[in-house]
Amino acid sequence: PHCQRRAGLLFMRWGRFACRKCQKVAYTSQSEDMCGRMWRAQAKIESKLAQNWQRPKGMRRHTYDRLSGALLACEEQRDLALDQMLGRLMARDKG
Repeated sequence: PHCQRRAGLLFMRWGRFACRKCQKVAYTSQSEDMCGRMWRAQAKIESKLAQNWQRPKGMRRHTYDRLSGALLACEEQRDLALDQMLGRLMARDKG
């Protein structure tokens, strides 16, 4: 790469191959807002649960309770972020 740093993946921009840092390429998650982060976190938790948020066979009750609590926390944070965004939009329209 351009910077002589070890990299597993090189990016072609501006006519040269270089690492992520030299090309100033951001990860997708770095440009997400709060709602996007919460959607991603919720999807990750839901992938560990059975359909309709049911406890999969073999999962300990304590683990299921912890994941269920995390799902509810994600939803609450997303709702709060949406409320704040709508509040800013409403204030901007009035002003």
